[in-house]
Amino acid sequence: MSRDVKKKIGRPSLYSTELVDAICKKVSEGQALLHVCEEEGFPNQTTVFRWLNEKEEFRNKYARAREVQIERMALDALRIADDPNEDPQSRRVRVDTRKWILSKWAPKKYGDKLEVEQTGEQTIRIRIGGDRPTDFIDVKAVPVPALQNFIETDATEEIEND
Repeated sequence: MSRDVKKKIGRPSLYSTELVDAICKKVSEGQALLHVCEEEGFPNQTTVFRWLNEKEEFRNKYARAREVQIERMALDALRIADDPNEDPQSRRVRVDTRKWILSKWAPKKYGDKLEVEQTGEQTIRIRIGGDRPTDFIDVKAVPVPALQNFIETDATEEIEND
């Protein structure tokens, strides 16, 4: 027998394509990874995060599952908003919660858009959200030389007062 063969130490890995597919399926259906990992037959969160770090195949599948999860949440928010049988206040809270989570999980797609534009007249137009007139704020900008003069004057007064 050859002595060059090294035995692996520790428990054998549970990693398999079937297990990865099962985890990703549950995540894509909207289940939180923490809850998936608490179920019987699934690895703990530490193991899953290690696999995500080490296994490119799993990382790609998990990323796709999260994209599907986010889209499902957006559709769920629409379903809740359109449900006439639910209390309006409850609907609003549930929809707002989903909107907030979506804005954090997918800010480029669902986050508030902040657009800053400066014109020659030192007016800054800030766009927050959509394209309605109420989504814009016009702000008069302080010219930089005046601001610099203010900073220098304020600093000189502090030195003289000491």
